[in-house]
Amino acid sequence: MPDFEIAYNEILEYLKNQLNLETDKQELFKILLFLINTISRTRTNCDDSNGEIVRSFYAVLNFIKEFVKEADDKLFSLIYSELTNPKNEYDFELD
Repeated sequence: MPDFEIAYNEILEYLKNQLNLETDKQELFKILLFLINTISRTRTNCDDSNGEIVRSFYAVLNFIKEFVKEADDKLFSLIYSELTNPKNEYDFELD
């Protein structure tokens, strides 16, 4: 599992450099939600004693905050609100 966090950072870097963040938003939303879903499933099924999975979750959220989040995209805003809701975020608390 030591490469999990590295892989996620590489994916986010690729997205930032290869996609047009303005015109490819729907594709980007789908990819980011897939990444978050994968992190969630991995967190449920794997040991994260080194915190890599949790840090990857926050890396994706920070990417969204910096490059993606738009108030006018209601569906994405709703999903993002649920992800960052303190009731739902407890599984991803940083130690």
